[in-house]
Amino acid sequence: MKTAIRLFALTIATVLLLVSLNLPVSGELPGTRQEVILRVGAQDDMKSRNILAVNDVWSKNVHFLVYSTVGLFAPETEELMPYIVKGIDADDDGIFEQTEYGEFSKQDGSNTSVVTAYYDFNGVYFHDGVQATADDLLFSYHLMALDPFDISLDVLKDMGGQEGSNYSTTRWLWVYPVGDIWDPAIFVGEDDGLTFALRFELQSDYSGFSEHTLGEMRTLPRHLWEDTGKVCRESDDGTCLTWEEDIHRSHGFAYDPAKHNGIPAASPDAFQFSEAESCLFEDDEALGTGPFVFSEWNPGVSMKLDMYEDFYVDAKDRNGSKYMSLPHFDGILFRIYKTARAAVFALQAGEIDIVSWPVPPDFVPELLQDPNVGFSISAGNRLTYLGYNMLKSPFGYPGNDPTMGDHGLYLRRAIAHLIDRERIVTTLLQDYAFPGDQFIHPDDVLWYNKSVPKYNYSLAAARQILDDHYTESFQGGPGLGWSGGYRNLPTIGAQEIEILCSQAHYDPIQAQTCSMLAADMRMVGIRAAVGHLAFGDLIEHLDNRDFQMWILQLTRPYDITEFLYATFHSSRIDSGNLAGFQNDSFDSLVEEAREELDIGRRISLVKQSSGILADALPNDAIYFRANVEVYRKDRFVNWSLSRVGSIFQGSFFSLVGIHHPPPTLFSLSLSSVSAMKSRGSTTVTATIRELWGTGIEGVDVEICVGTMGMGTNLGNLTLNGEKGLCISGLTDMNGDLDVRYEAPFTVHKTISVHFTATAEVEGKGSASEVSWTTIHPEREFLSVSIRKTNGDIISPGGRIPLRIEVTDWRGLPVSGVVLVLESSPEGLVFHPSSEILLDEGTGSVSVRAPSDILGEKSEMSFSVSVTATKIGYVSGETWSEVIVLEFEPPSTPPDGRNDWRLVLIGVFLAAIVILAIYRFVVNSSAIGKRKHGNR
Repeated sequence: MKTAIRLFALTIATVLLLVSLNLPVSGELPGTRQEVILRVGAQDDMKSRNILAVNDVWSKNVHFLVYSTVGLFAPETEELMPYIVKGIDADDDGIFEQTEYGEFSKQDGSNTSVVTAYYDFNGVYFHDGVQATADDLLFSYHLMALDPFDISLDVLKDMGGQEGSNYSTTRWLWVYPVGDIWDPAIFVGEDDGLTFALRFELQSDYSGFSEHTLGEMRTLPRHLWEDTGKVCRESDDGTCLTWEEDIHRSHGFAYDPAKHNGIPAASPDAFQFSEAESCLFEDDEALGTGPFVFSEWNPGVSMKLDMYEDFYVDAKDRNGSKYMSLPHFDGILFRIYKTARAAVFALQAGEIDIVSWPVPPDFVPELLQDPNVGFSISAGNRLTYLGYNMLKSPFGYPGNDPTMGDHGLYLRRAIAHLIDRERIVTTLLQDYAFPGDQFIHPDDVLWYNKSVPKYNYSLAAARQILDDHYTESFQGGPGLGWSGGYRNLPTIGAQEIEILCSQAHYDPIQAQTCSMLAADMRMVGIRAAVGHLAFGDLIEHLDNRDFQMWILQLTRPYDITEFLYATFHSSRIDSGNLAGFQNDSFDSLVEEAREELDIGRRISLVKQSSGILADALPNDAIYFRANVEVYRKDRFVNWSLSRVGSIFQGSFFSLVGIHHPPPTLFSLSLSSVSAMKSRGSTTVTATIRELWGTGIEGVDVEICVGTMGMGTNLGNLTLNGEKGLCISGLTDMNGDLDVRYEAPFTVHKTISVHFTATAEVEGKGSASEVSWTTIHPEREFLSVSIRKTNGDIISPGGRIPLRIEVTDWRGLPVSGVVLVLESSPEGLVFHPSSEILLDEGTGSVSVRAPSDILGEKSEMSFSVSVTATKIGYVSGETWSEVIVLEFEPPSTPPDGRNDWRLVLIGVFLAAIVILAIYRFVVNSSAIGKRKHGNR
């Protein structure tokens, strides 16, 4: 009893002490946590749960979360880092040493054609609970080597898989297990049988070996794929209790564990890839080792993944531990929206958390005014291009024999002059793109070939080429702009040529590009029509080579050498080389580039390859689109870009790293003019304040200037003699950081730039803020700026002042300006009115939040827009974010220097309470003894 009383007294005292220090007493109550689902807007459906059967972007967006790779790529450096594969024997001494952990390149002087890689499968389980092993990884190598689209494993085949290789009959791969000796300093899992080494004997040099052959390999379960397959339906610590067998018809066997190699094709037991490729799985039969598992699929409507709680996270991995974790949410729900408009509406309504494809430029101004929407903007790795079928008239080789010449060469060159890239980029895409003239982005300065032929838009140039090489015509055809009718083209005469492209609701820019090109082709006498197809139907036509021309978007892979080989090498005609391009010189160059280990020499070979493509034009680059992705920043933060320039597509670390935004205990505001003149300069101010309005001194703030358009001169930011697109500095005693912005020169059109401020305050969280400025050529315009003099956070029933200034193109105050203020969503109240007249070019407006504005919510974000108008001037407009938050401002703002006094007072009070309780307990105990005696 005495012990219980003392324990009770100690508990009460501890609680009082914690309360006095303002610390939490307990965590979340069991069972109260709600399921957290990331909701993704997708434009098309997954095609199959079978990883062998899909090659489209919408299926891959799902599959890379279910089937993870043995290596991972660091988001900052994009370099291969250890995950399940830990490194290689870089010095060939037969021991995996501590210095080789995370090393994937051989040392100088070692044998680069033999690589020994070390793996640890401890903790790696398939989604049915079965332990993954070395045999599963070796099986996966032999299975994926049968995939005609996989080129990274050719290096392990006889003669590198090239013509004359015996691989198609022997199915022999030069990879096999060897004895593994690990330095004791390297962490090794509990079961030594799950650590092993594989030796790879490269049959040719291959610059992409570490990245592709090693790091990107996925481990697939032998027990599911081989023969008729089986799945563990129940498991206990990885031990299966019930096996369900005969999941599918027999696929045969791809790997012989006794020989550690493939089953020869002549064997009746040999694996049938085409059979496996067409296999259909249920959700719990599609097994990977990734962070998510298939849960529910409603084709054409939605698809759900659940988090895999046994996903392997190597917490002891020195390089990976700062990235790796279980996802911070419970699942992903993909919802299908056929149009960008529908997806944007769903995002704004809070029905989804991210739109997983680039947002059309028309929606950007509207979304910028929504304080709950965040943007990720990256350079244009999304290339829209025009392709030709060189295996079909009139574009290629007679009888599909390149030695007979290329009778479509001049026709393709004429059409190249009919692609109005400038109009597409500036008008259709509003400068959110960059014109393309090859399959390498101009900003990729190392690989871009400046000397390739350029085909400027010119109807006259196109007509001249056609006149020189296709002089006959069919009279009387309705060839607009061509007096002689339609051209007489090789083998097809004046028959119609069809350009296949996506339907307008799927990609309106591509659809308009198709229509523009077809119209210009008719203008020069080429009988052209457009075939608008659903995305899936378009892909099916391409796979079946049922086309003459097509326009499509692709995401250029990170490795340009691999991309050129997979897309244009003559050996890839049955897989990635849709054009059917055949050129011996190109083949030799790109083969040598893949084998070249010296980066300088490889760049030179790639540039020469690009030159051949630009001259022959099997495909024609049109534009690189800026990747503008939007998401709900009030729901998830900490997105990271993948190697292909997306925060969702292929972005593994986004999906395990994003989380709910932490509470921000300070406000960050960014102030800039809404408009300025060409070559002008202005001040951009970032302000850091406590919730109650007091400025925070000494915070490191970074301010950057950017644009959603590509290739634009952005001007410069300057601070203390430093100049650049990003500038960092410390806030002053008022919480302000002022930087100077110098605008670029523009003659014909306005340029929109945005400023982004980011800051982190220790113990108070991190925040970012964006403001926009329009740069005008010389013209009369109004410029508006908002200064939030007391922060941007209001409590319900409270108000904050806004200082509004309106100037002209010279920076001078403008009188007689009408200001119109609006809040989105509605609810904020402006005083004296939402429409006021400025007499002197400056004025103050009070923004009030009604006491009942939050309803049942604890926080809401509002966008306050201000439009300034005056006859004779181009109107000015700007907006700023205001947050309504439940908080109680202190009567006296706390001073950090006095925090120790508050703690001391709390401790003192807690001590008094403890002493009083102790005396009470002692006295009670004494009374009890006197009353009942000593027991």
